[in-house]
Amino acid sequence: MELDKNEKNVRKTPNLLYVDIGKRLRIFRIQSNYTQEQMAEIVGMSTAYYGKVERGVHGLSLAKLVIVNEKLDIDINYLLTGVEKKQFFCG
Repeated sequence: MELDKNEKNVRKTPNLLYVDIGKRLRIFRIQSNYTQEQMAEIVGMSTAYYGKVERGVHGLSLAKLVIVNEKLDIDINYLLTGVEKKQFFCG
């Protein structure tokens, strides 16, 4: 199956989960006074790729989520759902 020339250049629709995760990372980064370059270095990826993560173009692997949790103390549940851990246990 051959792709039409125009289909190769069509941008993918961002995954809404990736967009939400990217927004939460961006908010954390700004509140923590980190640059995208610093965040990329901490997480272990290129600045360009990290920028795409913040924009929701790419997601984070499980390994990168663990690194974000360990090095930046960001709750993975919050990053994925927007719900803080303590909210899960409130009745």
